[in-house]
Amino acid sequence: MIKKKSAVFLYSIFVLALCAGLVFGIARSVQAAYVDDDGTIQADEVINDDVFMSHNTVVVDGVVNGALMAVGQTITINGTINGDAFLAGSKVFITDSAQITGNLFFGCQNAEIKGKVEGSVFGGSTSMLAAGTASIDRSLYYGGYSLEIQPGAVAQRNVYAGVYQAILGGEIGRNVYLGAGAVELKGDIGGDVTIDFGPGEETTSGQPPVFFFPGMNIEMPKPIQPGLRVSPDARIGGKLTYTASSESLASIDAKPVGGIVYQTPVPQEVKEGKEPAAKPVKANLITPLVNWVLQTLRNLVTLLILGGLAIWLLPELLKRFVAKVKEKPAPAAGYGFVVIIIGYAAAIFAALAVLFVGILFMVVTLGSLGGAVFTVGFSSIALTLAVFGLLIGYGSKLVVAYLGGEWILKQIAPNATHVKIWAMVIGVVIYTLLRSLPLVGWLFGLAATLFGIGAIWLVYRDWRISRQPSSPVLPAEA
Repeated sequence: MIKKKSAVFLYSIFVLALCAGLVFGIARSVQAAYVDDDGTIQADEVINDDVFMSHNTVVVDGVVNGALMAVGQTITINGTINGDAFLAGSKVFITDSAQITGNLFFGCQNAEIKGKVEGSVFGGSTSMLAAGTASIDRSLYYGGYSLEIQPGAVAQRNVYAGVYQAILGGEIGRNVYLGAGAVELKGDIGGDVTIDFGPGEETTSGQPPVFFFPGMNIEMPKPIQPGLRVSPDARIGGKLTYTASSESLASIDAKPVGGIVYQTPVPQEVKEGKEPAAKPVKANLITPLVNWVLQTLRNLVTLLILGGLAIWLLPELLKRFVAKVKEKPAPAAGYGFVVIIIGYAAAIFAALAVLFVGILFMVVTLGSLGGAVFTVGFSSIALTLAVFGLLIGYGSKLVVAYLGGEWILKQIAPNATHVKIWAMVIGVVIYTLLRSLPLVGWLFGLAATLFGIGAIWLVYRDWRISRQPSSPVLPAEA
């Protein structure tokens, strides 16, 4: 589900685009784009261009022959969009008179679709309702809390959704793929249905998970009971496959044409009407341990390889990082926290700046230059974020692991040779095991990240200071 901060991010993007149009005195119609500042496209209005709209209340009654990008508290589409629609706000309404010939993308709290979308729908929200008059000519991709497709609604191809609850009462032409906690199948599905309930869904009390922060005014649909229910009126043209920790045969009142396959979360396939054998149950108990071992080994090998490269290529730099943690542990942790927050915030602002400049050039018809700005700008940001992510994900851990390994090695083998190699190996092994501990492992990971990134920043800061030219010393007056 797209969170509120994502909506704020999109809102900022479109407000910047609007400001660019206002600063350069954009008229009602320009060659590169149409910027609407009153939030309304009248029923008799036809715009032969892409449209940017930003207003508390956005209403489109007319025709847009191009892409529509709109942000607002409430967005209502009554007219025709001959292109893709990108909508971000609190509530999005696609009424029964609306027609979108391209794809629909939305991020909001509540979405309601009653009209026709000739492409696919991509959405994230607290809830989505496809009413009885809704028609999606291609596929639906959705993530959120609640998805409801009412009887009469049509999705010609596939439905892919990750939700807490899904109520599918309409017509779906092909296949359904769900990751959910509660599912009710009431409609007509032409192909297969694949549902993953995850482990332990039968223990859920029915209280939905909270996807918002206190104080946010979000309308939450009434939760349905966990598990799978298939009504007698449902029709499944293919196979019903569901993965859960317990069978739901008693609540499946319609028989799929392709039969029913029940799988455990391992998964282990169980034939309809038969009890699980003892061997799969035993496998269920062993598999989590096997997965834990494999994941720990993967992390261990990755850190050992990167640690070896650090010792080989950057031995002196690694030594300075470790020394900085020893010298200033508390400031290192504090700087680590600040650097992580400011680093990602700076990336967001840099992306906004690139977007602003690129759109600015495109608005004044310098399309090729705008494309170059997007390419160079976003490529640079992506490269910087990749390096920053590597330092956070691995570099910081190697600094702390080496420090811990060096201390342990001095205690158990003070006269050891190849100290750097053994310190890294011991430290990485200890850190990997601590990080893999259930419940508390993340604390070790967080601590290593803060101390390591802080030390890297302090060394970088010292390097920058050392490169600054010193002030000339004036001769003393006679």
